[in-house]
Amino acid sequence: MYSNWRMAFGIYLISVVLFILYLFYVPEVRYDNDDPQTVGQADEKVSWMSKLQFGYYWIVMFILMVFYMTVNVKMPTYILNNHFGALSVGSTAVVVMSIGTIIGGLIYGFIESIAKNATLVMAIAIEAVGVFMISTAGSALDCFIGAFAVGFSFGLFIPFIFSKGLSFVPKKYGNDATTILMISTNGANFLCPYVSKFINIGGTDRSLFMMAGVIASILGIIELVKLLANRPRRTVPEA
Repeated sequence: MYSNWRMAFGIYLISVVLFILYLFYVPEVRYDNDDPQTVGQADEKVSWMSKLQFGYYWIVMFILMVFYMTVNVKMPTYILNNHFGALSVGSTAVVVMSIGTIIGGLIYGFIESIAKNATLVMAIAIEAVGVFMISTAGSALDCFIGAFAVGFSFGLFIPFIFSKGLSFVPKKYGNDATTILMISTNGANFLCPYVSKFINIGGTDRSLFMMAGVIASILGIIELVKLLANRPRRTVPEA
């Protein structure tokens, strides 16, 4: 066969080649009329703390994307193997997940305006609930609901992480930072089968989704602790 699943996922490796070519051959964009607010950033360097924060969100997006792609790839055969329906039912579940992504993206602005920094915790929790529901599914309807939840979380965490990650770098590094974040998503797409096989201790699709839910839950707890630790403390006015 001239094509198989390795070739299908291997196509994402082209992003690494494009990134290297970008670093060496794409010139830095300069503006004749500098924004007064960015003039002072000419020699500004990114601090180690900012790099760590950016790297943290890079890793978070990689993990969440791996689980998203796992559901996207495994769902049709999962429904078929568990006798929840024909292969067409599994394909419908993937469509339902895509609808969840669209709806999540459409109302992201509204949710972010209310949840603010807690948006990522919410997105991780929704994805964890989704994969847990799929792992314990007893019917195609359960899979549909779980798939919708995973897709909905995708529509939330992608714009949030891109926005939050770029906030840690000066504007002049915005293009490079965006490219690096996109490498995270493409890298997750390429490595999804290998990561899934590594974490699948039980060896079944149910155990794979269960482990994805456990890891997502741990990630959500870490993000929640990080959020609470950075919350500004309320000061009691003196009498």
